[in-house]
Order: sequence, then C-alpha cells, then structure tokens
Amino acid sequence: MESQIPDQDVIAEFVAAALAQRQVWSLRDEEGWALAVSEEDDDRLVMPFWSSAEAAADCARDEWAGFEVAAIPLDSFTEDWLPGMADDGYAVGLDWEADASGAAVEPELLLAAFDEFLDEEE
Repeated sequence: MESQIPDQDVIAEFVAAALAQRQVWSLRDEEGWALAVSEEDDDRLVMPFWSSAEAAADCARDEWAGFEVAAIPLDSFTEDWLPGMADDGYAVGLDWEADASGAAVEPELLLAAFDEFLDEEE
C-alpha cells in the first residue's frame, strides 16, 4: 500500500513534526517492531514511523493488533535507527494511515531531510 516516492511535503511535514516533538513513534510487541513488506519489492521490508502517538495508535489493528505505541527519542532515531535501517536495507514508512497505506522513503533521504531542516534552524 505504500508509495516509494513520497511527496516532498510528506517528508517535510514528518520532519517538522518530529523536530517539534523531539521524538517519533512506532509500534512494537513482545516479538519486535512493526514491519511491512514493500509493495514495490517483495524482498524489502518497510518499518513505519509516525510523528504523533495518536496516529501510531490508530494503526495498532489488523496485522498489528496487540502492538503498543513506543516513543523513540529523535537523537536515537537520526543517529542510530536511520543509519541502521540503511545498513539493513529497510525503507522508512512515514505517517501511514490506519489501513497501512502511505509513503515510504529511503533512510538516507530522510536523514538528509533532517540535516537540512537542522541547518536551516541554525
């Protein structure tokens, strides 16, 4: 359901909201973090993140029923998670809808967007 080429506005909105909150959210259960298979590539996994806890909670249904919302500090997300996801070949889902539809982006592209926003703030 995801789109591999997100609108730049989607990226900008996610980054701005994450910077304002200083954290992002994902879903996890006792077995690990929520993942989805990419619609573009059956061999590729997408790990979704949300810029609000409420939006993440809306997605804790269907295949993610029983998952709990977990906050990830922004520093950890940009310094550890995104580089690790790039190394592992995962894509990043951005603010997916409750039906698991939404944009997916390369971790490197999202990290560059965070860097660009932070440079503009200085």
